[in-house]
This record gives sequence, C-alpha cells and structure tokens, in this order.
Amino acid sequence: MCLLHWLPVHERIAFKILLLIHKVFNGLAPKYLADLLVLRQPNRRLRSNATDNLRLDRPVFRTKNYGGQAF
Repeated sequence: MCLLHWLPVHERIAFKILLLIHKVFNGLAPKYLADLLVLRQPNRRLRSNATDNLRLDRPVFRTKNYGGQAF
C-alpha cells in the first residue's frame, strides 16, 4: 500500500509562493515575475537590517482590480 504525504491546502499554497520567490532570486523564474519582486532597501542603516533579514517590497497598483488584489 502506498501512502501519499500531501500537504494541507494552506501549507501547499505557502510552499508554492515560497518556491516562486526562491526561483526568482536564483534566476530560474520568468522575467515578468522577477520584475514584480523587489528587495526592500531601508532608508537608514539599522542593526535589525542584517543580511539574513531579507524583506520584499509589495508592488504598488494604481487601480483596485482583481489582479492587484490577487498578488
């Protein structure tokens, strides 16, 4: 008997998002995705802004449509 080890839906969604982000930062994703994800650059240097503390800026959309809300 074969047992499948599937993730629950919520964890699978998180896994897919993190996998896409990993591919973007390693140059394996399409350019249109790489253009959407930008590393946050702080205005000033703080101790909390260590190199292991990477954060992404959220893309800004001009209109409130379903595409902007979905991302």
